[in-house]
Parts: sequence; structure tokens; C-alpha cells
Amino acid sequence: MHSYWTVKAHKPRRGVSMYEPDVAIRTARIALQGLRFHPGPAFGFPMGARAHALITDLPAFDHVEPVAASLARGDTEITELENPKVHSLRIVNRGRQPVYLPVGTTLKGGGQNRMISVPIIVEAGSTREIDVNCVERGRWTAERHARFVGLSTSPSSIKRAKLAREHRNRSTNRRSNDQINVWRDVSERLDTLGIRSPTEDLTESVELPSHPWQRQVREAWMGASGCLVARRRGVLGLDAWGATTVRDAELEQTLFAYALDFGLPKARPVEPRLPAFDRALDRLREADRWSVRQSGDAALVDFRCGRGRLGGSAVVYGERLIHLSIVPARSDA
Repeated sequence: MHSYWTVKAHKPRRGVSMYEPDVAIRTARIALQGLRFHPGPAFGFPMGARAHALITDLPAFDHVEPVAASLARGDTEITELENPKVHSLRIVNRGRQPVYLPVGTTLKGGGQNRMISVPIIVEAGSTREIDVNCVERGRWTAERHARFVGLSTSPSSIKRAKLAREHRNRSTNRRSNDQINVWRDVSERLDTLGIRSPTEDLTESVELPSHPWQRQVREAWMGASGCLVARRRGVLGLDAWGATTVRDAELEQTLFAYALDFGLPKARPVEPRLPAFDRALDRLREADRWSVRQSGDAALVDFRCGRGRLGGSAVVYGERLIHLSIVPARSDA
């Protein structure tokens, strides 16, 4: 399993991580302070949410890739353990580049479908155990080394709730079994959509009709590093990426996750941003309570922002930002 440790920014521990905690925190700070709005149009969701593209001053790089691409080529293999466990899987990266697995990635196959619960980078040529949650309560075939053959994304509501709970647990140095909460979230989603799944499988609720909005996003948000999604009640989430290959895959997947909850987005004409969006981004930059943990071959930086109402985390690989994410601190927000 992953090793978890916490340090304060001014007092790093030696010999615990291959990365200096101060470097990881500085990278996350620079990424957060450098965020600004992209000039492209907003995308509005039918149920009231609105997404704006973001750009950052951090230099882009491409030597970390998303797990989906590596899995499709056969360079990465994800299987059950020798002695299968619900909350752990085995990943082998035989490729030449590190792979990134973000929270909310749903893995199809194995003994039951799972969801990544802690963001992790797996170095090239390495094998690791990864933390997961079950999202298919009614199926369990404990066959050792059973393979996972597909990926999907979780709805934004489930992903944001998971991020909020994990951030809260790390901030208080608690290790808790979150499986019951995940099962509850999956059950509520299936019930809301009227889906009768024999195995209570989350992946049965993540289909959308064909629509040209992915192409619209690519064209309108050329060069974007991330997005901020909000509605009248406040910020729903912020995601930004430093690795271009990860960004290209995850930006559309992130909007897809919101579309599962808020309906298919439509591009709006370029128009002045609402002042609330500028104020929201300013508040997000006012971060404190920084801490660092090791997650696979990367550093996982946590912080609080938005006057304590939002929790953020950043995956940092060496001195490079892989992924910055911010969600409401309350998992039901």
C-alpha cells in the first residue's frame, strides 16, 4: 500500500520521499497563483453549472501519460492481487513513461469494478499496489490476477465527494474505510436515474448520447490548462494540469463527468465573465494549511482555500505539476 506521511512546509523530514516537501509545496503554490482565465467561451450546463477554461504560467511537459493510453497499448496491466482484496489492486507499468491515475477513474473487469481513490503516479518499469474502492457492490469473483480491461470516468458528484472525504481524512491524519460512503453514493445515483442494476454497478450510469460538444471544447479551449466549474451557490470544482498528455485526456473527461450530473454542455458566445467568477478565483489563491504526503512515485500536496470552504490537492512529480484539483470541503456541496 502507499506510505502516507505529513510534514509542515518549513520542516521537511529526510529520507522519506524522493522529493523534497518544500519543492512540492512551492510547485503547487506557483501553479495556484499563476492560474488565470482563458479567453475562450464558457460552456453552460442545462442544470445551472457553468465552466470556464483556465491557463497557467507553468511550463508544459509531456513525459507523464494518462493510464488510459498506456492500458490501450498494453504497456500497463491492472489486475487483482495474488490474494484479492476489495481495496487494493496491482498495476504493472512496462512502458517507457510514468503513468498517472487520477481519483474517480473507474476500472472495469477484475473481481468487480473499482474506482481509484488516491491519485498516484507509477514510474516506468515498476509494479505497485494501488488504493481503490468498489463501485459494483453485487459482484465479487475473487480470482487472483483477474485483469481489468477498460476505463471510464465517475460522475462529478461522486468524484468530488470522494476527493472531499479523502482530503478531510488526510488533513486530520485519519485513515478511515470510505467504502460505505462510496456504496451509498453509487446507490443514490442509480436510484435517482431509475437504473435497476443487478450488481449495483456505477458504470451503468455513465453513458451519454452522442454529441459534438467534445469537438467544440477542443476548438474553443485551444491551449487551456484546466477549467473552473461553478454555479450560483459557489465553486463546484477546479482542475488544472501541467502534463500536456494528461491534460489533453483529462480535460474532456472532467467536463464529461460534470455533464453526467448537469446535462450536456453548450458553448456560449464570448461574453464578460460574471464578477463572481473573478472573485472566486481570487479566493482560491488564498491558500493555507499546506501538507505533503508520498503517493506512489509522486508527492501529494494538500491545502485549504476559499476561506476554509474548499479543499485542494496537487500531484507533483519532481518539480513538475501533474494535476491540481479543488473541491468544496463538504462532500455534499
